[in-house]
Amino acid sequence: MKKTIFYLILVFLTFSCINNVRSKYLSYSDYKNSTFRKQSWFPDFVSKDSYELSEIHNIETNNSFGKFQYSNSLYYDSVFQTKKEMTPITYSVFKSKVEKIKSPIKPDWFPTEPNLIKMQFYTYQFFYIAVDKSNMSIFFIITY
Repeated sequence: MKKTIFYLILVFLTFSCINNVRSKYLSYSDYKNSTFRKQSWFPDFVSKDSYELSEIHNIETNNSFGKFQYSNSLYYDSVFQTKKEMTPITYSVFKSKVEKIKSPIKPDWFPTEPNLIKMQFYTYQFFYIAVDKSNMSIFFIITY
């Protein structure tokens, strides 16, 4: 009986993860050399100073978690102030969107509440974005 339960759990975990796709790039040039399809899981304002780009998405639900670091704060300050589709949102709106995502499971590198609450939040196209200016990091999700 215990073996049967173990195998059922193993099969469930295997098939529940099969629809999740991960992408990781150490540099912007690695990211730019990837396919357009993989790049489309990132916001279009990712610039040449970006590094440590990561994302995981579920191909069935189209939900995604992503992040990247940056070094040019002036560029990103400008992006968040001037892009017409960039709309500030509250922490509670961002948090509710994150909680709505069941698959993929939130990755370990995605910030938790004590750190997340200190960030600035935006919606842009179909992205929900959290900006950590102190660590020069941008975190984002896609959810419908």
